Amino acid sequence: MTRKLSKNQLDTPYRENGWSIRQVVHHCYDSHLHAYIRFKWTLTEDKPIIKAYFEERWAALHDSKSASIFLSIDGLKALHAKW
Repeated sequence: MTRKLSKNQLDTPYRENGWSIRQVVHHCYDSHLHAYIRFKWTLTEDKPIIKAYFEERWAALHDSKSASIFLSIDGLKALHAKW
């Protein structure tokens, strides 16, 4: 679905004052990776400390705003296969 989107389309917010499509794709990877790590902590630690993160700050970082979405799409495929 995203393969044919132009750079301009990827960088367009999907709603007013919202993240761009690019940021949403990168957020999906970031949030799934974070959940995977939380899951592993609960399996391996007696009293795991589950650390939250500032999603909006991560979405504002350079990689979330400019990196190829296929880094995160490929990362999600690998992460889901491992998970």
